Amino acid sequence: MFMKNLNNITTGVLAIAIVALFFLFLSDIRIKNNKKEKNLIEKVDHQPVVYIDTDSLLINYNFAIDLNEQLFRKAENSRADLNQKKLQVQTAMSEFKKKFENNAFLTQERTEQERRNIIKMQQELQELTAKMQQEFAQEQMQINQQLNDTITKALKEWNKDKNFQMIHNNIGGNSTILYCGDKFDYNVTQEVTEFLNEKYGKK
Repeated sequence: MFMKNLNNITTGVLAIAIVALFFLFLSDIRIKNNKKEKNLIEKVDHQPVVYIDTDSLLINYNFAIDLNEQLFRKAENSRADLNQKKLQVQTAMSEFKKKFENNAFLTQERTEQERRNIIKMQQELQELTAKMQQEFAQEQMQINQQLNDTITKALKEWNKDKNFQMIHNNIGGNSTILYCGDKFDYNVTQEVTEFLNEKYGKK
């Protein structure tokens, strides 16, 4: 029972954390854009409108790549700490089992004491796992906000001499683009990505 509980503690704790970061960020942008479009769509008539492929932007934006790598390293460090704690509990459980089977405990009180120690170690491992999950979630939120603020601020600067009335957000199958003519290239993803990387490279 000890082994079964222990093996369930850290399974999947950090395995999808990095991918979740970007899905959370994309969802946040989609929600904000949908709210803005409700107010803007009726006001914009035959005005310059462009869109950005957000998936492509985040994959090629150096700042987003660096943040992703930082978060990945933290996830790996957390995984290593959890694995070390898990190994300590497994070792203690194995020793307890061996002593119990060989009747190495002199008294029932000693047996219960060792059992309580192992249960305490398991609880501490569970608490550490929960703490790391919470810290990781907070880190994700901070990075999402940092990316959102940086891109939004840069877009305002980039758009000063272009005067686009609306910049749409295209996210995979949940695109907010209703129509895009075939005579002009409305996709400015590459140009915006190059602008962002140029600004990031100057820091």
